[in-house]
Amino acid sequence: MARAVGRQGGGVLAVPDDLCHAPFLGSGAVRDGALTRAQLRRHCWRRLFPDVYVHRDVPVTHELRALAAGRLLLPDGVVTGVSAAALRGVPLCSAHDDVEITRWPGGHPMSTSAGPYSGSRWSRGLWHAEPGQFARDRQRLNVLTAAGWRVLFVTAADLHHPERLIARIAAALGVVR
Repeated sequence: MARAVGRQGGGVLAVPDDLCHAPFLGSGAVRDGALTRAQLRRHCWRRLFPDVYVHRDVPVTHELRALAAGRLLLPDGVVTGVSAAALRGVPLCSAHDDVEITRWPGGHPMSTSAGPYSGSRWSRGLWHAEPGQFARDRQRLNVLTAAGWRVLFVTAADLHHPERLIARIAAALGVVR
């Protein structure tokens, strides 16, 4: 199915329906011949991230941006933090807040080539270095627990003993191993 989204040389431009309802890679749409670079710059497309677009009629939410970032920009990453909470229906952020994604170097969480992980928000090695961050983190924690979430704190040292970490998570979830 195709949808008319504008005029090209006096005619109506037909665009595949899947480009009108979900985020897509602009480079892929151009490569596949669905759009030209000039068409991507038209007002009918919104740029969510570099090379990631969505039709103007699609409401931009944090959930949409998190899904787009996780599926299109960093498919080997994991949506984390408040972005993960938003995907689970816990409203901790607004549409244009940063999307939080953790990307494991080398494709494995125990890789240490660039530290145990990258993408989290750390400042000078301190978890709550930004003024007011501790209070905001506690507010988020309260919202999560009120919504029925169980929150476990995982340290870098925990990542060096995955068997203990998995056992701790299983115990918190009541999983019999």
